Amino acid sequence: MGWSVAMFEMFRPFVDVRHGLSEKKDGFMNVKTANDPARDAVALENRRRFFEREGATGNIFIPYLVHGSEVRLVSGENWQEMPRADGFVTKMPEIVLTVTVADCFPLYFYDPIRKAIGLAHSGWRGTVKNILGRMVEAFGEHFGSRPEDLLLGIGSGIQKCHFSVRDDVLEQFKEYTDLAQEKGYASFAARKGDEHFVDLRGILVRQAEEAGIKRVETVPDCTYCLADKYFSYRRDKPAIPEVMVAYCMLRS
Repeated sequence: MGWSVAMFEMFRPFVDVRHGLSEKKDGFMNVKTANDPARDAVALENRRRFFEREGATGNIFIPYLVHGSEVRLVSGENWQEMPRADGFVTKMPEIVLTVTVADCFPLYFYDPIRKAIGLAHSGWRGTVKNILGRMVEAFGEHFGSRPEDLLLGIGSGIQKCHFSVRDDVLEQFKEYTDLAQEKGYASFAARKGDEHFVDLRGILVRQAEEAGIKRVETVPDCTYCLADKYFSYRRDKPAIPEVMVAYCMLRS
């Protein structure tokens, strides 16, 4: 059984958790985005093949992502719902948490002590709203998890080399650009002409540190740079987005 690109080494010893991220070669994975049943059918078949190959067999949880910071508990009773949220946690085996991404970062959480997992979709808006920190709070609220026990994998996303923003968006990252200047960290933003290039991955790592997570692993791939490997909304600007699917599940 193969693993996809988002295989984190620190998860490898734990046989009860499985996770991954599809690639462009697996086909687009977005459903219910274009009011096109034929297109949805293709996406669902792409998902079926991908999950089967990954060994991710179980109840597939499909949320409606809104680029926010709300986190939901997924249980055996509500896994068929399609909540408007971007972060999800569960202790239920055989529920396959999923989020879609095409430049945004998938965040994979695992508490090996309490046997709980989480998956979040973090674009620039979710990062500004600190969905990562909200996930840590949700683990504590629902499972009694301690931040220092959590493992966090930050998957592929758009890197600083291509995430350019104007002044109005940069202002929303002021907390982190000021912090870098004050503490002498590597800058989270660089200016080139009228644009600023923001290091979302660097901010996510910093947020993990602030939340008390001790073990963080990142995938260095830039979805914009690797056109043969990943869909990228910023690079391709498609009329109908094409996305990858990230998943995380517990095995019974």
